[in-house]
Amino acid sequence: MHDEMLMKYLVTIKQGDIVQQVQSIILENLPDGQVTDKLVAGELNLSERSMQRRLKEHQTSFRFLLDGVREMVAKQYIENPVNRMSDIAFLIGFSEQSAFSRAFKKWTGKTPVQYRDSVN
Repeated sequence: MHDEMLMKYLVTIKQGDIVQQVQSIILENLPDGQVTDKLVAGELNLSERSMQRRLKEHQTSFRFLLDGVREMVAKQYIENPVNRMSDIAFLIGFSEQSAFSRAFKKWTGKTPVQYRDSVN
């Protein structure tokens, strides 16, 4: 499930600017657990500080991009009623479903269940 969606996005953003490259690396690493700025910078062959500066030139930050990617992926998973919330939380890098629910509500103003009910 994750691989199919991941490949769709990676094809379109792999060779883009620093923002798109960071998003691509975040997508690739979400299911492996904790995605950190250190990990992403390392894959870009940059220091963490250099990556931060380059992202700042694009008026963004690593945390903002990580949350944006997580929100986008979570919404797609939630729209499929077969996917369990606990599985979705794990797939986007949360160790606890409660932390995922809090983050999702912060991003959208709705709980994951409310969001699923509104789109289905």
